[in-house]
Amino acid sequence: MALDGDPPAIQMIDKRIDINGISFFTKRTTAPANVNLKAKIFFLHGFAEHVERYNQLYDILANKGIEVFAFDQRGAGKTSEKREYWGLTDEKKVFKDIDALIAMQVKPDFDTNSESSIPWYMMGFSMGGGICLNYAIKGVYRELFTGYITMSPLVLVHPRTQPNPVLYYILLGVSKVIPRMRFFTGLDFEYMTHDKNEIQALRDDPLCHATGTLKQISDMLDRGRHLLKEDYASKFVQRSLLIIHGDGDMINSYDASKELFEKLSLKNKTFITLKGGYHELHHEPSKERQQLFDELTSWILADASRAKVTSKL
Repeated sequence: MALDGDPPAIQMIDKRIDINGISFFTKRTTAPANVNLKAKIFFLHGFAEHVERYNQLYDILANKGIEVFAFDQRGAGKTSEKREYWGLTDEKKVFKDIDALIAMQVKPDFDTNSESSIPWYMMGFSMGGGICLNYAIKGVYRELFTGYITMSPLVLVHPRTQPNPVLYYILLGVSKVIPRMRFFTGLDFEYMTHDKNEIQALRDDPLCHATGTLKQISDMLDRGRHLLKEDYASKFVQRSLLIIHGDGDMINSYDASKELFEKLSLKNKTFITLKGGYHELHHEPSKERQQLFDELTSWILADASRAKVTSKL
């Protein structure tokens, strides 16, 4: 119970949602009672991790009137805690799951036909960022979102992290024969953030195992590469776009994010570079982390305000 004078509480509601034969672990935040709701986010996490690693980000957003719905994807997090389920997903399942959850969590807001409806944004980090960008091109409900937001998106992996080409094509061939075969990627956690405490927390987290199936990994890498094909990228829905990427990222390629950004013919697009930023910008040391939070919340609030004005014209 909150005491007199305490700030109104942010609610984080954990819930299991059963769809497509899977019990998904989901998390929803609600803004404090004294904060006007400005926007909502449908959030997608990265490879072999989970949504509870973003609790600080959810708090920051909620205090600005931005609520979040997030879920541990098939093959990851609390949705698939047992080792036997790690990475058991593929391209079709990824988008089928997202469509089903959007139909449940986002679409009802639009079915009310309310003029005061709050704008929704799809947001993703790393692998989730690559999914987010692809959804804006081929997602069933892509037009429901006012905008798309990505942090350190997986378009191409950085040369330091990129698998040996020969090994990759061998694995690609094997993935067609043994798609469920698991593969430890050997991601170097030292490249994730400059914050040593966060690196240790990542190593200690049993749900951050850097392991996927060959099918999951090959689909994930192909998904990013497709974004750089002009005929494919040209189908990007005409919505707002924000890409935030650190130019010190050695997991995903900063240059590939810039290349994609330049290809997209959007009326409202923004690219923010965080100088020296590693991969997990939301886990960088406090000064850099705060810069991310400030840039992110400022953009969302400005774009949501613009969208609300535009919808009334």
